[in-house]
Amino acid sequence: CASTLAISAFLRYDTIRTKKKGESIKMSTHHTLDVHPIPEKVLFVNETQLADPTELPPGSPSDNIRIYIPLDLNYDAILRRLNDIYRRYGELTESNEFSISSEVYNLISQIEIYDQVWFVREGNYGNKHSQKATKLVKEVVKVLMENEGSGETFPYELADELSEEYGLRK
Repeated sequence: CASTLAISAFLRYDTIRTKKKGESIKMSTHHTLDVHPIPEKVLFVNETQLADPTELPPGSPSDNIRIYIPLDLNYDAILRRLNDIYRRYGELTESNEFSISSEVYNLISQIEIYDQVWFVREGNYGNKHSQKATKLVKEVVKVLMENEGSGETFPYELADELSEEYGLRK
């Protein structure tokens, strides 16, 4: 199931050092990021799946060229990408549910990276996610539910799992 695969990212926890000297906390980490020292301008993430979800066969082809494409991760950019998905595909239907959900799950990976970096930058305030990412996820869930259409399981399962993970249910 696609939602289980994407959301399983929330189930792995690693010890992360925060900005406060000597402090560390367990946080969900799906992406291995080098955040020490805390980068202020550029963060390199060597995960080809973020840019190209197709699998390369074992051993790179002899004509392979790896490029790095800048990707800005911020509140506005991620919401702009989410809204663009719905603009391009139109209302969610059974026929476009897979395409829309695949693109949205790619955005979830971007949110996870955004969360990990801001968690380290903000420090630990008793939460397992950054305040910035929690605010972003709240808006993402709102957009998902405003565009629920007639999909079979998407976006309901994803919205529920995000709400649970980010503590949006009160």
